Amino acid sequence: MTYAIHPFEYLKALELCATRYSVEVPQEENSTAYWDGVGFKLNNHLFTVDIGEISEIIPVPQITPLPGVKQWAKGVANIHGRLIPIVDLGSFFGLPRLSRTNSHRIIVVDQKAVNQKGISVGLLVDEVHGRQHFPTSDHQTAPLTGLPDNITPYTNGCYQQDSRHIVFDIDQLVASDVFLAAASE
Repeated sequence: MTYAIHPFEYLKALELCATRYSVEVPQEENSTAYWDGVGFKLNNHLFTVDIGEISEIIPVPQITPLPGVKQWAKGVANIHGRLIPIVDLGSFFGLPRLSRTNSHRIIVVDQKAVNQKGISVGLLVDEVHGRQHFPTSDHQTAPLTGLPDNITPYTNGCYQQDSRHIVFDIDQLVASDVFLAAASE
């Protein structure tokens, strides 16, 4: 004689057997803290900027030149209905400018830390290398070699992976009197 078991009762019996012989999976302990940034290239130097300081990255839009400004202040661009000043970061640092290619990008920065005023600016860079992920313990603060002296004040150490990624400090840049004085003299 066979006994018919209701399918629900059968499933409950299977669950009971499975939980009786189950072993808890050990929790992964990962106490490593990470720093996230966005990598970009300026004249063969790799930089990384804190991901929280960037509003967006866009292809180079149409730029309307402005009269009476420094050569590195390229003009303004309409980005989502806002007029944003565009600065050629390589030219600002006096680096030789390569001819413009499709790999050039604008890194849009919305800074609210300078004198409680909001500063929005688009930084023209040679290439963007996407998101970079570094263990915070790998941060090096030793003096940077091979970097032009006029760029060093705008850096905050580096991370070394396959190559050296110099941490670029946007706060230092937008607080700089030289940067804020874009008008020609």
